[in-house]
Amino acid sequence: MTTLAIESILFFQMKISYDDQYLITVAEDASIILWKIQDKDGRGLKRDKDFGWAEEILITKSDLEEKVY
Repeated sequence: MTTLAIESILFFQMKISYDDQYLITVAEDASIILWKIQDKDGRGLKRDKDFGWAEEILITKSDLEEKVY
């Protein structure tokens, strides 16, 4: 395991992966860090069920109108 001191890093974006296994961060210096989410004992998250993939995506009405016109 690697320890990283982050008190001086400014993150612009933070997202959790679709399966809640990873945290993805983008810092002010454009570096991307992939963090594995674990509990204090180092165990990963256990899922009760798998999530499938969708054939559709959701977009805002304004984005849709921009694409159509």
